[in-house]
Amino acid sequence: MMPKQRLLASFQGRDVDRIPWSPFLAYFWDYMPQDVQDKGELSFLEEIGADPLLRGSHQLFSIKRNRCSVHESVKGNEKLVEYETPVGKLYGRYVYSSAGNTWFLMEHFVKTEEDFKTLTYLNEDALLANALYDALGLDAREFQPIPGGDYQLKIRFESNPDEKIFGMGQYQHPYLDLKSCILELAQRNSQVSVPFAISNLGYGFLWNNPAIGQVTFGKNATEWVARSTKQLDYWITAGDTPAEIEEAYAGVTGTVPMMPDYGMGFWQCKLRYRTQDELLDIAREYKRRGLPISVIVIDFFHWPKQGEWKFDPAYWPDPDMMVRELEEMGIKLMVSVWPTVDKECENYSEMLQNGYLVRTDRGVDTRWETLKHFRDAWLEYQNISY
Repeated sequence: MMPKQRLLASFQGRDVDRIPWSPFLAYFWDYMPQDVQDKGELSFLEEIGADPLLRGSHQLFSIKRNRCSVHESVKGNEKLVEYETPVGKLYGRYVYSSAGNTWFLMEHFVKTEEDFKTLTYLNEDALLANALYDALGLDAREFQPIPGGDYQLKIRFESNPDEKIFGMGQYQHPYLDLKSCILELAQRNSQVSVPFAISNLGYGFLWNNPAIGQVTFGKNATEWVARSTKQLDYWITAGDTPAEIEEAYAGVTGTVPMMPDYGMGFWQCKLRYRTQDELLDIAREYKRRGLPISVIVIDFFHWPKQGEWKFDPAYWPDPDMMVRELEEMGIKLMVSVWPTVDKECENYSEMLQNGYLVRTDRGVDTRWETLKHFRDAWLEYQNISY
């Protein structure tokens, strides 16, 4: 359900869905079931673990309005806010919670369909009061159509120049603090892009978009780019510690089981073990020398053809015996599996007919066969006789 549909449905007294996998609360109190209303809003918010709608005192950017004005008055632990526009007024009421240093929205600004029209006008009138946007005329959100129906998307946020940014996966650079870094959003050999950033200002930001793109954590602005996508989707959480932020992140993306003991030991791997005898000789030598080893890895090209996920019997004649001997030495075996599928392999026709192979959204499917020819040339160059 889109935001406008959610608003209109609430006006008509119909059920309103929750925002997917978000601890932030989107609600219209007057349409909540009576048993929920009886609890009171603060109790209900605490019960579901909702994060506040306003949090903290530091603002990363300010809003200026050309034709609208805002008036605030604080009395005790209540704050009344009035927005005055040429097409109408909006009123909202907040209650302060000292326990969380937080203002909770108690009376929503939008109560009628007319209020929704006023809110639309208010949003269109708002401008970011920032030199970057004012001087260059840049939009905070930018959708550029590309052939086929998708968009190149950019979104920009005002940035605190003293902020520190951490996370984002594994990149080939020496920087712990990512402020002032430009990062590619793509998976590569030796690069793992996990687009979740943690700020020392107490929030976490998840870019929930699988598109290839880029993020720039600049001094004056933060910019996220998706090269080809259908929609904008990001998620923000807040916490008093990095652990709280990461716990909220794990709550929406999923948690993993504890690493087994053997996984925390030493892993032996190289590019690459070519035969069963070579691998077992290495494992036996570790034991002969009394060196600790928990896992040994069989890397690529142990298969007959790409897409045949089994050992080539010419070089790996008895995998069962190999695994048993490794187990007796207290060594676990890990096998690296590639997702590439050769047209000549035994599984290609079945995978093609069942739609298991990667294909294009539009146009003619293409196949990359370079790796097969590279492998043949590489083996011939090394004059490998086995």
